[in-house]
Amino acid sequence: MKKKMKRAIVMMLILILSITVLPEQKREVQAAEQKKVMTVTIKDSYKTTTAAIYASPYSVGYYDFEMEKESFSIMKKAATDQIQVQVSIDDPSLIVADSLQYDASIALNGTNSNCESISFRYQGEDGVVRNDSVSYWIYPFEANFSIDNLVVSTSSKGFHPSKGNYLPIRSMITSSYGTGSAVLKVRVLNSKGKYVFQKKYSVGTGRGYLDYRWNGKASKNNEAGVKSGSYVKAGTYRIYLILEYEGNGYKKTVTKAKKFKVSKKAPSGTSGIAKASSVPVLTGNPNVDYMAEQMIKSAGVRSSMSADQKVKKIYHYMTTHFKHVHYSYGSKYKVYYNTTKLKSKITAYQKKTDASMAKGKLVYSFYGYYSEWNMARRIGVCNDHAMIFKILCNHVGIDAGTCSGYYKNRNGTLAGHAWNYAVVNGKTYYYDVDIEIQNYKKGQGDYYWYKKTKSQAKKTHQFY
Repeated sequence: MKKKMKRAIVMMLILILSITVLPEQKREVQAAEQKKVMTVTIKDSYKTTTAAIYASPYSVGYYDFEMEKESFSIMKKAATDQIQVQVSIDDPSLIVADSLQYDASIALNGTNSNCESISFRYQGEDGVVRNDSVSYWIYPFEANFSIDNLVVSTSSKGFHPSKGNYLPIRSMITSSYGTGSAVLKVRVLNSKGKYVFQKKYSVGTGRGYLDYRWNGKASKNNEAGVKSGSYVKAGTYRIYLILEYEGNGYKKTVTKAKKFKVSKKAPSGTSGIAKASSVPVLTGNPNVDYMAEQMIKSAGVRSSMSADQKVKKIYHYMTTHFKHVHYSYGSKYKVYYNTTKLKSKITAYQKKTDASMAKGKLVYSFYGYYSEWNMARRIGVCNDHAMIFKILCNHVGIDAGTCSGYYKNRNGTLAGHAWNYAVVNGKTYYYDVDIEIQNYKKGQGDYYWYKKTKSQAKKTHQFY
């Protein structure tokens, strides 16, 4: 019995010691490990971030110096931005104040990480002054966003929401960022500032082309309370583009807006498309656009012509000036446009188109970049000719694109092929300039594959 009582008393003493002594020891360890000596402040283009430097003794007279954070995420408006750095001393008894060395500004290139360091002298516990440094990594990323222009095409009387009609909304977007995400919102706002329609797009880095065709109907859960799927009422509206970025604690928003009228007096259906103002769509490649301009002039296309006349001139020009040629390595082909020798003229032309783009008189699609070689030599196969036909039509404000599928040979076989569509007077027609080039003046007629309806095109073409 006495032995049991002794054991109980010993256990109680151990418990009391663990309660009173161990926490005190723990606090001493924490204090030694978390001695704040300096604070680093870095100011980038958008915000200010800080990190503390702590010191802990690991032997007599020596210290370990560590940062609270191992890196900073820096956002810049441009590659030339200077990032500002400041250092303050929190424990002057340890750090010798007049010995700090660091760069007050940091130049960051692209998205490459930079390692920076702060050199200093510190007073050891033994009274000896020693040299040391702390390094930290900076992971920069660009933050450059812009809506370069906004073009909304309506008739002179406005836009009439109706079956077969649509409102072309075109814009150029520039975005550059490292991590995070960017979203483009296309909104149609009524006179009260409430949106009746909204469309969202994820936006990557680089320059992009928006070509959206709004049918005049309200979207789901719109702010204005208009029934989803119904045509909006007459009145004054605004197209509102909102480019939003969020990531790494940053938020940035860029907007652009344009007014337009919704009116029942405006032409409806396909007539609305036919009467809408045409907007030239260039590729954004100065060499390609300059050559396209020269070809348009050679084809005899004038701004006063109808859409049908413009397309016909372009079709005939390509039929008579281009050749169907499969590229052969090592072969030499005649060059009609030497872009190197034409550099000064192309530069002057680019300045002109850039100015028009900024004013909303045209847009860049960034389409057809690899057509440059074929355009300069006026040769190619179906893919090349289809792309060039699209480029020339877009250049004069004609809505045109490429089609892919198969050509039906007379013996019943199918051959992979590419051709075009173009919207003329609000209706879509199909054109095959490559087949025309191969068969020009061979008895089929010079416009045998010109301006076909869908049912007519399907007789000789199989669509994907």
